[in-house]
Amino acid sequence: MAGTVKGYRVIGAAAVIRKNGHERYVAHDGVFTADQLDDDNAKHLLSVGLIEVIKVEAPAKTGGSTITEADVAAAVKAAEAAKDAELADGRKAVEEEAQEVAAAKAELEQAQQQLEADRAELATALADATKPTAAKAAAAK
Repeated sequence: MAGTVKGYRVIGAAAVIRKNGHERYVAHDGVFTADQLDDDNAKHLLSVGLIEVIKVEAPAKTGGSTITEADVAAAVKAAEAAKDAELADGRKAVEEEAQEVAAAKAELEQAQQQLEADRAELATALADATKPTAAKAAAAK
């Protein structure tokens, strides 16, 4: 048996424990050792009644890291594959948006050409409509 060490139990709904700039949440009745949080954080959590001091069994000592270089290489490869997949999805989305913009631009240009043609037709019709009126006015003089 490894013995006991100072620890804490969460007696509030939850507690945020901080250590070296990192934080994690521990739910009600969660237990952790004193070396898992900063002293100032422990003092604060005790003062507001979120945790209580208890004795916990000391964690067993391990013989060192079990993470191998192959594990790290595999993790890096998986992360790069995920990043590449995310980038490919992003590129595809951008290309689709670019196609939609190009289609909308072509539709707008076509509408503009139609508007110019309609204006020219209207100007011609207006000119034709005013010619008989001018001839009638001249005849009336």
